[in-house]
Amino acid sequence: LGVMNCCKDSGWAKGIITHCSDEEKDLGKQKEKGGLVVYTGRYCSSSFLGICLEHKKGYCIFPSRIATDVQVRGRKAQLGRGFGSGESPNCSGISPDDMSKIDFSKIDFSNAVSGVENSTKIPSAAGEQNNVQQRIEKMINRDIPHG
Repeated sequence: LGVMNCCKDSGWAKGIITHCSDEEKDLGKQKEKGGLVVYTGRYCSSSFLGICLEHKKGYCIFPSRIATDVQVRGRKAQLGRGFGSGESPNCSGISPDDMSKIDFSKIDFSNAVSGVENSTKIPSAAGEQNNVQQRIEKMINRDIPHG
């Protein structure tokens, strides 16, 4: 019927996550955030007599848009280290040695920048200053003996 499930990218119920494992729910949430997920390929997850009955897709999920940019445009594009296959994704980190080989001036950070531009959670300087002031006052007041 085209109903969205956790492992598909389309369908009339996209965004409704039902009958999914915790891992699949997390993948769905990360896909909705955008910029954190890299598709690694499709594979046959269930077959009978050589006929594929079910396909699944593999993904790597990275903790931030900056990490995704470095992984895709540094690790993959510059170092030539791919993300494996759908059935066996390679979502490993980048070693310090490999990090030193990446030319960061050649990395397009537009994914990370668009995440910041689209964010509604950027605090104002005045609001942050007020929060810090309140925390300092609470710490000072804890040290004053009462009674």
